Amino acid sequence: ISYLEIYDMASGKREVVGEFDGVIEAPNWSHDGSFLTYNGEGYVYKFDLDTKTSTKMPPSLSYRTSLSASSRWSIQTRAFFQSRSMETSS
Repeated sequence: ISYLEIYDMASGKREVVGEFDGVIEAPNWSHDGSFLTYNGEGYVYKFDLDTKTSTKMPPSLSYRTSLSASSRWSIQTRAFFQSRSMETSS
């Protein structure tokens, strides 16, 4: 079981907003704070904070860039997410 939890750094309050049967990882905030994204089962999911529901994102080319604290260095990851229904077996 995995839990998606929001921690308020100012108050120390924790809120579990989602519980999942499988392993989830790498949560990220949307720019406007209305949803989270996370990885699970080989897919990327969008978690709506108002409805507390997850939606599997369609296959896409995803870029993520992060700056160091000094903004001197940046790292970038790039991945192609393909749904299992699109995979072919040989």
